[in-house]
Amino acid sequence: MARAFATGTVQLSRPATLIRTGLNAVLAFAPVIRPEVEGQPAAPLGMVVGVFEIERLFSPLLQQAENAGLQFE
Repeated sequence: MARAFATGTVQLSRPATLIRTGLNAVLAFAPVIRPEVEGQPAAPLGMVVGVFEIERLFSPLLQQAENAGLQFE
């Protein structure tokens, strides 16, 4: 989260296991920053956090690849 505020850009976490579901996920941190206005410096307002379950994201792609005859180990 600190890097998201420092850079002003979305940052991703390393894959982690979600406590409630036990699924693997990546977290996306998007800083919300008030822009500089009339001499007032830009300031952090908050953070938007997205949770992306890895299997849910990639299983459709894996299925399409398998349907096309590609195999993965």
